[in-house]
Amino acid sequence: MKRWLKILLVSFAIIVVALGGYSAYYFTYSYKPVEELQNNLVNYDYVEHEQWIEFPSKNEDAPGIIIYQGARVDSYSYAYLAEQLQAKGYHVFISRMPGNWAFFNIDLAGTIIEQNPAINRWYLGGHSLGGSMAASYAAAHPEQEKLAGLFFLASYPAQDFSERQLPMLFIFSEFDGLVTSEKQAQYLPNQSSSPENQVDMIAGGNHAQFGLYGVQDGDGAATIPATVQQDEIVSDLDTWIRQVEKDLYEGSFE
Repeated sequence: MKRWLKILLVSFAIIVVALGGYSAYYFTYSYKPVEELQNNLVNYDYVEHEQWIEFPSKNEDAPGIIIYQGARVDSYSYAYLAEQLQAKGYHVFISRMPGNWAFFNIDLAGTIIEQNPAINRWYLGGHSLGGSMAASYAAAHPEQEKLAGLFFLASYPAQDFSERQLPMLFIFSEFDGLVTSEKQAQYLPNQSSSPENQVDMIAGGNHAQFGLYGVQDGDGAATIPATVQQDEIVSDLDTWIRQVEKDLYEGSFE
């Protein structure tokens, strides 16, 4: 074999191995919750299930909230968010997706809803890829009558919902380096035609602080603490849900 051909084959083999190693790392590496959150989990009221983490409510009449995690983000990174929403009275469920990739179990929301029949209305959403996959579930299951609304945390629907009346909440952040203003402008036209739709912007926030897992590659630098951003998310989501409940279901809950 000619020397140049040997060099070419060896170089190709090295590239293949390197790409394979990077792919394995990319798809298996997960962002873990920050240490402070991990230490505080012992104080939270939650139940572990195989496919989700449940933060139960003492109010049987409260709506349910399902949060699909972002790509490669450990489910517990959203525990603070869930615990704060639980304190507002909601039943909260965080997905536990295979490999921390929401596209591996898009229909998980249907399973959660089916296994919790006492909860009559549900608000489904997620962070980043999780929000888009939540929208994919809603697009594929227009017959799901218990689905009362979709929320997007640094996320957007890839499908066209313009002919549907499903309420939607979008929460973006000022320094998000991943879901940029260009992407927001590209995908916001896919939102539904519901008058309950709302778009909020968190000043000083970034992409990673929609969870509590530290710094994320490609993200911008936040100018507010992570818990401040989380508390604003909770406030926005709670206010929006209560408004939808009042306007469309003539009721409220405590």
